[in-house]
Amino acid sequence: MTAAGFVSARPKERLLLRGARQVVTLQGPPRLRHGAELREIGLLRDASILIEGGVIAQVGSSRRVDNLKEAATARVVDLRNLVIVPGFLDAVHDLLPVREISGDGADAANAAAPGYSDRILHTITRRLERELGRLAQLGTTFAQFRLRFPDEAVLQSRLLRNLLQLDFPRESFRADLHFHHLPHFDTEGAETLAGHLSRAARGFWKSLEGSLAVSVRAAALESLSTSEQLRALRRIGGGLPCYLTQPDPTAAEHMAALCVGSGSTVVGRPPQQEATLAMLAQHEVPWIVPSGEYGVEMGWGNLALRRMIDSGMRLALSSGFNVNRPGSASTFALSSILRNEEKLEPEEILQLSIANLVFALGLGHRLGCIQAGYEANLSILECEDYREIGLHAGMPPILASFRRGVLMEKRLTMRS
Repeated sequence: MTAAGFVSARPKERLLLRGARQVVTLQGPPRLRHGAELREIGLLRDASILIEGGVIAQVGSSRRVDNLKEAATARVVDLRNLVIVPGFLDAVHDLLPVREISGDGADAANAAAPGYSDRILHTITRRLERELGRLAQLGTTFAQFRLRFPDEAVLQSRLLRNLLQLDFPRESFRADLHFHHLPHFDTEGAETLAGHLSRAARGFWKSLEGSLAVSVRAAALESLSTSEQLRALRRIGGGLPCYLTQPDPTAAEHMAALCVGSGSTVVGRPPQQEATLAMLAQHEVPWIVPSGEYGVEMGWGNLALRRMIDSGMRLALSSGFNVNRPGSASTFALSSILRNEEKLEPEEILQLSIANLVFALGLGHRLGCIQAGYEANLSILECEDYREIGLHAGMPPILASFRRGVLMEKRLTMRS
């Protein structure tokens, strides 16, 4: 086991999580939920979960699951009077302090990628490793981090190599390679970004492919025609999940057309006009709203999330954590604010920041739900009811977490 509490190998033992007071399964339609669907959380009472090989094998009433033949040979974890929810996840922001990019305290949004160096790349990857360990202790079992992708070929190769060498299973994180400016594509040659990398970088890229995403600042596309913008997004993504960041709220209709045409997700503050919200809902545009410290930094104030939900928009929530501003890297630390200021119900907080975020990140086939066949990523809450989330400031009362069936905190007792 690493210092962060992860085990690299896939666990082979069989576990029985027995007799939880509540299991919030978040089972539902395999897509971003909206409207009334956000309140349907698939709640089970007095329930057990059987885990085999890091994957959920059975979930249901304790009377049924505890009496399965396979349960007789499982290691047992007694969860009476506790609540189980799918493992928390987050899509957080930049890990690199502004001064380390630019050296002059300039705004992070305007800091140029060529300022990277070997020392900074090492800082980025070590900070990523540290943050993954810290998030694990907070119940976050998967996180996506945004990293500025260098322009220089040698630094691209070294960044990707450093990511490969992280002491974490790659299924537990994803690196979003961010483009502040569009990369230069030759008129001849490969169709995708990966094809334009050096041979060494292409090899690292291929090995990391399941743990990579790409994002593009929306302003970087402004000088292109719509067809050129779509082509640029497809070439940069090359089949990877793709995100448009810092959208212009006055160009929401064009943004919707880009997302529909390229399969991209938008990250940023949605527009506030009722007609625009209805249009985005009609086009079913997936939109991740970074709340919390990011919202404070951008001067957003009240996000009017209730109006967005009522419009039918396909919303997801992330913490918007930024290492340049102190604060929590967990959406759930913000749950009291989301309840009191944004008027969200506990069910909506869980759906928007777990189930919907999973689908917005393109991971809905394996994460964010407690049902057979999904990874056993689970958070155990020491409370009597899931609705206690957000009643008090600070993190929910997390007792322990499991990642792919591995107990990441040792406050639970197992017995054979």
